[in-house]
Amino acid sequence: MALMTRWIKILSCRDVKEVFLDATKEDIDHYYENYDEDYSYKSDNSVSPISQLIRDGYISPNPAKQKILDIKNSPEKVLEDPSAIYFLDVTTEEANCIQKKYGVICKNESDIDDTELNNWGEIISCEGELDHSWKEILSKIRQSPTNTIIVSDRYIFSNDKNANDRGEGETYSGMDNVVEIINAILPLSFSKNNYYDVLILFSWKLDKTGRTCPISFNKIAKKLAGRIKSLRDSYNIRVEVVSIPYGAEGYEKTHNRRVVTNYHVIRTEQDLKAFRGDKSICSQTINWDSLFSKGIIDNNDRPIKNHVILVNGISYINSYGTKHLETCMYEYSIDGICPKSAIDNKKVIFSEIQNRLVKSVMK
Repeated sequence: MALMTRWIKILSCRDVKEVFLDATKEDIDHYYENYDEDYSYKSDNSVSPISQLIRDGYISPNPAKQKILDIKNSPEKVLEDPSAIYFLDVTTEEANCIQKKYGVICKNESDIDDTELNNWGEIISCEGELDHSWKEILSKIRQSPTNTIIVSDRYIFSNDKNANDRGEGETYSGMDNVVEIINAILPLSFSKNNYYDVLILFSWKLDKTGRTCPISFNKIAKKLAGRIKSLRDSYNIRVEVVSIPYGAEGYEKTHNRRVVTNYHVIRTEQDLKAFRGDKSICSQTINWDSLFSKGIIDNNDRPIKNHVILVNGISYINSYGTKHLETCMYEYSIDGICPKSAIDNKKVIFSEIQNRLVKSVMK
């Protein structure tokens, strides 16, 4: 913190939920007991940056000696806080292994730089042109650690349709784009003992006129799960699909076309159905941000605000749906399997979302 301006500002901003230290409560109390001392930085670096965090931050450091010891002994515990950043007293090789295996940012103290969560990108696609694709746009995100992808777009499957009796006319422009986005982000390797989480939210009933997607929820969910799971055979992908129909509680929280990972926000101006192969379907601006790429050393809002709005909205939907499984109007699938109503076995109902990013904000 003493050397890195961005980290001082990140750790002191309102969007950081908690800071955990490898310290006991007594260790941290020491700094509060000496709060009146002059803790400005000195040339001999004799003052701990913990003091500055206490003075300048909107949060109080949490003693977490046992929590951090547990992570060192069982690194998979980092997935309990999938968007956290871990600075651990481990070797560079161990930190790199945790980062690659579990999709979290993990550093040892000699490997911390001032550019984490700083990347962003923006393109302007023009209908009919061949100069962009999801693979190209999201290539830098692929290079970052991730463990979760959430796609939210009410209308993403609204123009997809089944084949007729002769097998003609089958189109999946929405589904193709969802699969391409996910394929562009998924890492080449991940922990074989843990799921990489994918969650897709859309609306099967689209508006007040009763207009619906041309394909049944069951078929969309089953086909999505099959296609996404086949993208990687070296690790397991958990695919959840949720429909929030028009008129349902929380429907308004699904309006914006967003894709998020545990560290990124991707936005489209008009439509996530942006490409057919390498050809742009419509003219629009597409951009993505790491959570703190803006708003740290400039006057912009921080992209993490977009991230929090979407994940909190889904968390609300999950909480409401869990309390009203039969009546909430939501439909749910996990790995292509849909829970059925105990009252009507032809009716698909909701079940609690397992996505780790959603569950982490409900703790």
